[in-house]
Amino acid sequence: TYNTLVGGLRMEGDDAAAKSVVKEMKKAGVEPNVYTQNILNLPSRGENLSNMRNSKLSQILKQGGDEATVAARSMMDKMVEHGVADLHLFNLMLKFCKSSGEMREVIDVMMAKAKLKPNVVTYNTLVGGLRMEGDDAAAKSVVKEMKKAGVEPNVYTQNILNLPSRGENLSNMRNSKLSQILKQGG
Repeated sequence: TYNTLVGGLRMEGDDAAAKSVVKEMKKAGVEPNVYTQNILNLPSRGENLSNMRNSKLSQILKQGGDEATVAARSMMDKMVEHGVADLHLFNLMLKFCKSSGEMREVIDVMMAKAKLKPNVVTYNTLVGGLRMEGDDAAAKSVVKEMKKAGVEPNVYTQNILNLPSRGENLSNMRNSKLSQILKQGG
């Protein structure tokens, strides 16, 4: 029980609380074990905790529904607060947004709060979302925005922009996204 809590706190980046729980364990007569020491010794911004954060966030988001969205945002808020949220996690969040408006909130509010700048993956995800929604003008505007921010469009950017608005590829992407949203429920 304690190890689960310590692991959760470490994933959220709350190292002080994790250490406090270990002290609480000892007071309760529960001796920390190898796992406890291993989780405490992981670097806050290291690869192991980053992979654990990614896995946990993916697991929550794949559950779908409003409760999962609230849980994922809560986890992200805690990671931002403790300075351990990274661009990869935000890009993961974007994939589960139901609209370009939600994507904009993640980019403009949450990422800004974490002092992170969008990269080509961030912008491409937004461009793809706008193209699926049929807002081609906004998608082209985002490409201008990314160039202005010093982020160079790549092959994927050009490919998504060149797809015909009513073509088979975008239609398949729209069907896939709509199915994903409907399967999430909520």
